[in-house]
Amino acid sequence: MAGGRPGATVADLREMFRGWPEPVEALLASVTDDDLGFFPHIRHKVPQVWGGARSTLLGDAVHAMPPAVAQAANQTLEDAWLLTQYLADGESGLADRLRAYEFERRPRVLKVSRTAALTSAQRRTPIQRLARFPGWLATHSQVVSLRSGSNVLRSMAVKPALRAA
Repeated sequence: MAGGRPGATVADLREMFRGWPEPVEALLASVTDDDLGFFPHIRHKVPQVWGGARSTLLGDAVHAMPPAVAQAANQTLEDAWLLTQYLADGESGLADRLRAYEFERRPRVLKVSRTAALTSAQRRTPIQRLARFPGWLATHSQVVSLRSGSNVLRSMAVKPALRAA
């Protein structure tokens, strides 16, 4: 971003970082303007399997997400807690326990990751487009999205959205 301003092009970045040691120039030579965006470097698909026969991943190593909803550390802690539960259960083989951990965690991680990606996309949406939606609808939509990824919020009673007259 030229001067730290949004809207910079790859050409701006190449100019700004001209003469830097490798691999900076090579990296910038490989990207296009389509690669630039709001946190594009940490949004990726959550894989079905997170490891091998004797290994697995947790946290950002497997499900990195934009910091829009401040969930990266929380999701890592949830991963670690559940993984310890599966590792403590010595009744099945290690590979089976690791895949069970991944299978249980993936749906929740996907929900939180989608919420973070949606929130990030909304942050870069021009205010003029957001202004077309009533405030109650935007709030209701965000509550529904957050509730779908939270066991705590899901169990709370749903109050009807207040509509502005």
